Amino acid sequence: METRAEASAASKARITARRGRFVPILLISSLIGASVVAGIQSSQTPPGGVDCSLAEVETSDEAGSIAAACDVEVEVLSERTPWVTVFARPDGQTRMTVDAVPEHTNVNGVWEPIDVSVIPAAVPANVAEDATSVSGHGGGVGAPATTRTDVFPIVEERTVGDTVVDDEVTDDGEDPEDEGGGAIDIDTESMLGVAAPVFPLWFNPGGDAGEGLPLGVVERDDAWVKLWFPLPLPEPTLDDRFVTYELAAGARLIVAVMVDGSGFRPVVELDTPEAADWLEDELSLAREERGLPGSGLQMPFEVEASDGVSMQGVEDTGFEFVNESGEILFSSPPSLMWDSSADAAEDSGEVRAEFPLPGDRSLVMPVDVVAGDEGEGTVLVSPNEEMLSDADTVWPVRIDPTLGGRTPTAWVAVRTGGYTSAIYKWADTSSRVGESMGHCSLSWTSACVTTFTSRLVWEFRDSGSNSVGSWLDKLSGSDITSATFSADPGQRGNCTSTRTDAYQTDGISSSQQSWSSMGFLKYASNITAPQGDACSDSGVRREWDVKSVVVDGSNQNWPSVTIGLKANNESSSSGYKTYKNDARLDIVFNRAPNVPTSVKMTSPAQSCVSGSSRPVLATTTPTFSAVASDPDGGNVRVRFQVYIPSPESEAWNSGDLAAKASGSTFSAKVASGKLVAGKVYRYRAYTTDGARRSSWSSAFCEFTVDVTKPASPTVTPVRTGVAAIYDSDVERGGVGVAGKFTISRGNSSDVTQFKYSFNNTSLTSTATPNTSGTAQIAFTPTTAGPVTLRVSSRDKAGNESPPTTYVFDVAAAKEDAIWMLDEGEGDVAADASGTTPARDLEVSGAGWLAGPHDLFGSRPGDGSLSFDGTDDVASTGPVVDTSESFVVSAFVWLNAEATSADDFTAVSQDGIVTSAFQLGYSQSCPDTTAGCWSFRMRDADAGTAPLTFVKSTVPGVRDEWVHLVAEHDAATKTMSIWVCEIGTPESPATGNPVQTTVPRAAAPWDSTGAFVLGRGYSNSAVSSWWPGKIDNVRVFKGEVVAESKIRRMCQGAEATDFDSDLDALDPTIIEGE
Repeated sequence: METRAEASAASKARITARRGRFVPILLISSLIGASVVAGIQSSQTPPGGVDCSLAEVETSDEAGSIAAACDVEVEVLSERTPWVTVFARPDGQTRMTVDAVPEHTNVNGVWEPIDVSVIPAAVPANVAEDATSVSGHGGGVGAPATTRTDVFPIVEERTVGDTVVDDEVTDDGEDPEDEGGGAIDIDTESMLGVAAPVFPLWFNPGGDAGEGLPLGVVERDDAWVKLWFPLPLPEPTLDDRFVTYELAAGARLIVAVMVDGSGFRPVVELDTPEAADWLEDELSLAREERGLPGSGLQMPFEVEASDGVSMQGVEDTGFEFVNESGEILFSSPPSLMWDSSADAAEDSGEVRAEFPLPGDRSLVMPVDVVAGDEGEGTVLVSPNEEMLSDADTVWPVRIDPTLGGRTPTAWVAVRTGGYTSAIYKWADTSSRVGESMGHCSLSWTSACVTTFTSRLVWEFRDSGSNSVGSWLDKLSGSDITSATFSADPGQRGNCTSTRTDAYQTDGISSSQQSWSSMGFLKYASNITAPQGDACSDSGVRREWDVKSVVVDGSNQNWPSVTIGLKANNESSSSGYKTYKNDARLDIVFNRAPNVPTSVKMTSPAQSCVSGSSRPVLATTTPTFSAVASDPDGGNVRVRFQVYIPSPESEAWNSGDLAAKASGSTFSAKVASGKLVAGKVYRYRAYTTDGARRSSWSSAFCEFTVDVTKPASPTVTPVRTGVAAIYDSDVERGGVGVAGKFTISRGNSSDVTQFKYSFNNTSLTSTATPNTSGTAQIAFTPTTAGPVTLRVSSRDKAGNESPPTTYVFDVAAAKEDAIWMLDEGEGDVAADASGTTPARDLEVSGAGWLAGPHDLFGSRPGDGSLSFDGTDDVASTGPVVDTSESFVVSAFVWLNAEATSADDFTAVSQDGIVTSAFQLGYSQSCPDTTAGCWSFRMRDADAGTAPLTFVKSTVPGVRDEWVHLVAEHDAATKTMSIWVCEIGTPESPATGNPVQTTVPRAAAPWDSTGAFVLGRGYSNSAVSSWWPGKIDNVRVFKGEVVAESKIRRMCQGAEATDFDSDLDALDPTIIEGE
């Protein structure tokens, strides 16, 4: 045999060119995992509008409805993961499958079958301009760039020793801030990809293109790990899921993608001792150049993990990566080395590239974890040099440190016969289908190579990560109807029917697992059947009842369910069988329906309240509603209950209402005669699916019943602090004169509200009584005449009393001062209003002429005062309280020849500095080029105080009588001017007043100066003298005048005309107006 030194001398030079494939000797591997299951299809005719062709829908409610209507299972898409598939069943239960080996993945953005084929780089390294997302979409994570939708920032290289590492660079050339997790800072687009794995995977393209890139990258959720090989890599050859790098003559690295698409196994194969010598020399040179740890054949693998992920060793034989919460994201089982002692006929090439065959000599290798900077480190794998030097070792020899993403499933084979470790996640291939179980004896067949006994174990873990999902929590509190474990048979076996037992076992550990450490704890069930390619039912999937194990796992909150298979008789080869890795748990269960939501009273509409704020109902037959749902999507029923809480006793229940689809709203009305007044009741509801029921709705929703109407309220007028006291059936107040009324609940102590209206049979306004049971309401009349106030009492339950009717009479406006101006001579014009004291006008300079009534011939002898526009006036003491409402009216005549830059004032009342109001003529008007009639008020008794004008839209006419009305409404804060043109005897006008109104926000003030005809007052001086005639001046204090009366005054009605019943009818209104 050639010495290792001789072999080393022959292979000192670095090998970069590809070589032919050699039989493996040294093996190094990594792994990672994830997948999905498809739903049941249906082609039934849709009943009642349900589409029975839908085999999968988003929610359990949708799936349950279709399943029940179409008598077919329907998948719930929102529950799907690569491993877990959930179906709604026609019977209202749920079926869930958990697959050990995933069949589907959505890593490319859509659900598709797992495809672990390695594909070339999307863009060669010297062509790629943009780095690509770890989780590409559309055509696999290694698909051509045209199918990519995610783009990463530009990358550039840095050197650590002679290792080139890519650093992310922003568009402005600066390194981005550390954000943790997320994007991988290398150009994955220039790496080899995998078509459709469970977790995204990339591999080194070798040669110049691969310089500085890691051997492999794996990503799970937002975390990732990169693994570097310590030696340069040549360009590889691709064969399905295998990537082979020929390192040197007799030495190669084979990377195998895990069959579940969860990761990869890098395997160094050494054909001869000379190849091992070459590898040792190359490792020594690499350590010198890059400062890597170790000696001899110890193999250093540099690793780097995303932010927030740290590496730790596991019992000196493996390693794992955990996040900040301690969850294992990536892991490595014990690292193995093995030789080729098994019969060469057993070697299928691809199988031996990953796992030892039965009969191969194998050992567990020590693994040291050398920590580096945060997220970085080195895994140091130490092959057993004694095995390499042992003359009994059959070359090739293989060494395996495995790294992979932790998946929710795992499977192992444990053996006797010298095997110190398990076969972790074995692969089924076309040349070797299934792993062995039972006793394999050389005396039975030479295919056994050595005598050993084997058992198979599958673990189904629960995980809450977003790519893996969880399944055990779905079973919590449920009734498990059935649970089966199944697996497909492999090629080998015995056509004699023998018994195979299923057990609950210990969990599969990421540390060393072996025959002695894998306990078979609790028997579950068995099957008796033949097995093998030559057997009649060789393709029939085998099933075991494992309900007891799954029930225990659910009840005891296990983190996983682990099922093991063993031959019932492990001393006889008759029970020897092989099984594929595609085991599955199939569980049928029924969960209790959800507690009803939105439980409420809908008629009368009331929210859920308890205690003193509980509603009081005016009915003994309220209606309740609730929304009911079932996590399994099945049909549900609801029961409502009304009960007395103390002591608890049922008053009424609805019974279980007719079934509806999950998510439906249910309602029920309390039957008559079940509830009585004065008691406190609570209501609640539960949901049932026929087999199980939810808890009662937990909120305390209370109410009481009161069906007695309160007594009618009383109404009395408020007698203090008001402008008018509106006693019943007595004429009081006037238009614009406010009054108030007190409403009392009387003897009904439970009144919560008064409803009322004025002159309306519908009670549209409300008032709340105070603690004494009374409320005050205000009323400001807008018209004169009778007013009907209607008031009712309402209690907390909504019961309403008969209305109380209160009638009062609003007095028509009555003049507080009247100057007829009919004297014809003298210096006094008498006040004809009859008020005491009389407010006679003192006439100074004004002359006496005929008035409008005389002109039109309606009342001969009607007079007026004529003013010269210079110094003629007629005045008396203050008449109007200008801080309150008031109305001033007059007939005015403006001489045609009168000219002035100033306005003309016919009527005013002085303040100390300025007139409080002025009624007359303005030279400048917005609605006419000529002058117009105006009414103005100062905001304060100051010459600089703002003026509020209301100017008529009617142009001012001269040499004609016009009736003007100035109105200040303190209640509505408005000012109005009414203009009524009466024309001439030759051309009389229609006599319809035209109103113009403006708001006046300023607080009114009371002037105490003279009431004046013929001028205004401004800046402490007389001004704006009137050139013309004035007649029939009237003043209404503290009120406004109804429009009908203004119209009649315009038409010439005398003040005395309103003392009769004529004020109830306006004879001047034209018919049809």
